[in-house]
Amino acid sequence: MGNIELNPVKLGDLEVGWWKAHNDKDKPRMAQLLIEHNVALYGFAPEEAQEALKSLVQGVNYHDTREWDKAVEVTTSYYQKIKDKTGLGFDPKEVAKLEVGWWKLHDELEENPDKTRLAETFAKLYATQFGIGVEKMTKAGKLKAEATREHDLAEKSGTPEDEVENHWDKANQLLIEFYSELKTAIGG
Repeated sequence: MGNIELNPVKLGDLEVGWWKAHNDKDKPRMAQLLIEHNVALYGFAPEEAQEALKSLVQGVNYHDTREWDKAVEVTTSYYQKIKDKTGLGFDPKEVAKLEVGWWKLHDELEENPDKTRLAETFAKLYATQFGIGVEKMTKAGKLKAEATREHDLAEKSGTPEDEVENHWDKANQLLIEFYSELKTAIGG
């Protein structure tokens, strides 16, 4: 991956941090953590990450209105910036389709404890983005899907307050394990 050195603990902490900030509707904190996450993951300078994330935010807005084709279109721009920065050989539109596909599948499976299809989608997304065999990402895909399940449980209305932080902690640990698997798979 060129000049990128993955730090699984840092990446897991940042990702769960922006998930929590989103849940708390703390947009400034979420934006800062997303920028830091993109700096840590892709080697962007903070200003570059901020610029790239504008396209991703537009994509998420189209997710919210269920305009999937528009979401893919603007998310492609985000992945083009990542490709340009990292030198990875993926097709930005293909990766954007996989990204938006997992958003859609996550919504569909939110109440379903079986995240097998989501795990498979994550494995394909990261395998495609980082140019590795999907079989190398199977465990990582499962970890990321399980982290999203913990995320959903933490945010679920009616989750007892004393359990919410436990779900966030589990999501954090699963994300750290996910990034460790990703690091191993790409040889980073």
